[in-house]
Amino acid sequence: MGCGLPLVSLVVPVDNVAPYVGECLQSIAQQTHARIEAIVVDDGSTDGGGMLCDEVASRDHRVRVFHSENRGLSAARNFGLAHVRGDFVLFVDSDDWIEPNAVEALVSSAVSHDADIVVCRYTRERLDGTSVVYPKPDAYAMYTHDEGLHALVCDGYIPEPAWGKLFRRELLSSFEFAEGFVCEDVEGVWKVFDRARRVCCVTDVLFHYRERADSITSVVSTEMLAGRWRAFSGRYRGLSGRSRHLHDATLRQCAGTVVYAHTQLSLFSKGERESIAAEMEEMRLFVREHSLEVLLTPTIPLRSKLAFLLARWNGPMAVAAFSRSYRVRQWLEG
Repeated sequence: MGCGLPLVSLVVPVDNVAPYVGECLQSIAQQTHARIEAIVVDDGSTDGGGMLCDEVASRDHRVRVFHSENRGLSAARNFGLAHVRGDFVLFVDSDDWIEPNAVEALVSSAVSHDADIVVCRYTRERLDGTSVVYPKPDAYAMYTHDEGLHALVCDGYIPEPAWGKLFRRELLSSFEFAEGFVCEDVEGVWKVFDRARRVCCVTDVLFHYRERADSITSVVSTEMLAGRWRAFSGRYRGLSGRSRHLHDATLRQCAGTVVYAHTQLSLFSKGERESIAAEMEEMRLFVREHSLEVLLTPTIPLRSKLAFLLARWNGPMAVAAFSRSYRVRQWLEG
């Protein structure tokens, strides 16, 4: 039954999320699409989450569990990619969950529109118990290669994360997420979009993203600051020469990353700051080399330009003081 349907591989990295992984795997088991396999990678969990995954696999032949030492989200995803057998690949974070018809709806759009990537909307489940749907534009869209890149990188119409997107397996051939730093989706997903002929965005709300106070992207750390810089500066180098729109967007993102890092740096100890000395030096060089360019780019707000220039002449303390001023902070945020 369903043997003519495409096989979809769901890659699920698991790292100390025992309270949530059961709900995630249950949502996968309840998929209405008849042909799925779940590649679950236990990334050295110490909270019993790996054993929970083994229990699920013992009851469901579609679930394969692999155990490895802790190497991070990117390494777990890469390990999973090396074991997929499907025609399509869907990434699901193990603290999130998906709607029962998620795979079916995404595959239907991919097949009917000959799309290499299908993007759905998602619900952000907030810490306070409320929820909100993203992205806000709820219109169906079909993008060419160039339009898809612009929608992802420039316009914000397509969310950055790898999850919430169905990829043809061929797009991920020889692709690997960069290991060893956070913001791996910003660093890598655009490279997959760069391989796509056609991208389809559907209005269906199929994913649930769970906010967690202890998640690595929720906590400001030197690791996060360094990862943001590596991701956005790498994207600038890779895309800024493609078009004026991509150039201005990636330049704006780099400038914003520099400003944000400078506003946060004073919160850390000397030892912590020294751990990202190389990245901060790269930012200083970027400021010196691109100050005039940032100043002349019309899509960068004046408030961001001023903060960026402060980073060149006065350093982190001045930028932090500038941002913490009550009236200036309102202006920056408004």
